[in-house]
Amino acid sequence: PTERPWEAAGRAGAHDPVARLSDMDVDQVEAEVLYTDASAGAAFYEMADPDGTLAAFKAFNTAAVEFASHDPKRLLPVYLVPIHDVRAGAAEVARLAEEGARAVHVPLYPVDLGFAPYWDRVYDPLWSAIAECGMVVSQHVGALDYLTTVVAANDPTPVKGIFQSLPPIFMAESLAGW
Repeated sequence: PTERPWEAAGRAGAHDPVARLSDMDVDQVEAEVLYTDASAGAAFYEMADPDGTLAAFKAFNTAAVEFASHDPKRLLPVYLVPIHDVRAGAAEVARLAEEGARAVHVPLYPVDLGFAPYWDRVYDPLWSAIAECGMVVSQHVGALDYLTTVVAANDPTPVKGIFQSLPPIFMAESLAGW
């Protein structure tokens, strides 16, 4: 048998909301903030068709809404917001708010994806929509391609010491940009 890296690895709670709620009950967890796969958002930006990119974000978020619908007070996804089309991103924030969303995720470094830095006025409609909906804005250093594919894959130190030391630096850099 394959050894599991942690007790719940491979259990249905990773993809089945009913099983997830059951696991949460066993662990006496009242609610969970669920980071959706931010690396998927980066992959969506690689699509050649901007409308296809937007459709991918909407489909991804709709699946997360459906997952959370089993108990929206306990299952709290952080939804992905498209930034390639700021007005469409603002509309997606409004749609998600109507579905009960409380938090959204934006890429850590928009410049790495070919977009303006977040202090650029181009994002004003997005920030206004987020503020109007009372959303929390989140970022996740785990979605940083360099960290996960280059550093983690090549870190020769015990317990990934180089990999483990870099996230606070990336977080500080992101906060400085904000």
